[in-house]
Amino acid sequence: MNRSREDDTLEYVKLFRVLKFTNKIIFILILCICFNIIASPYIPEITYAINKSSTIMSTHTNEKGKVEIDLNVNNELLESKLNTIIIPSINLEAEVKELNTIDELHDGTWRRPLTSTPDAGGNTVIIAHRYTRRSDMNGPNTFYHLPKVKVGETVYVYYEGVNYTYEVYNVEVVSADRVDIEDATADNILTLYTCTPIWSAKDRHVVQARLVNQSAIVAK
Repeated sequence: MNRSREDDTLEYVKLFRVLKFTNKIIFILILCICFNIIASPYIPEITYAINKSSTIMSTHTNEKGKVEIDLNVNNELLESKLNTIIIPSINLEAEVKELNTIDELHDGTWRRPLTSTPDAGGNTVIIAHRYTRRSDMNGPNTFYHLPKVKVGETVYVYYEGVNYTYEVYNVEVVSADRVDIEDATADNILTLYTCTPIWSAKDRHVVQARLVNQSAIVAK
């Protein structure tokens, strides 16, 4: 039985509608992917603004007059005995990893090899990416907000079962070739740094803090 011209026309119309609908779906998917690529680096800023009034910890003084820390969230790091850095002002709690190269660091932070450790004194250097898409958290568990840290604020490093409390005394931006920021020091200090601006490795945003106290940490 021969197909009529009307039947062919109806088939073409149906095919056109299917193709048109498919193109719309593909266009919407492409828009969503593009929006995610463009917007995802700014999600940590939105999250920070929303959670700015909250804190990841509180402190109290025990019977012996020592300051102890009560963590309000994410105690898994402490319970698993992982070394941890905590910066309350930017709501950061991240593992301090011991790695061979920066290529192995996809989330958390990295203690630079050949620099000191909190228990040994001198200059302990901890770095992290400013933003990384390879982290399950898409960036927040890095040093994304490190430039918000100010002089006088407190940084805690939980290292080998002891909490080390540091007070920030210096914040600056230096060129990427300023390797002297990792030099050994007589004082027990903590040096943190990350790339800046956010899309460039041109400079380093550096935060330095002096040890002011050390004590056992208490997780609630």
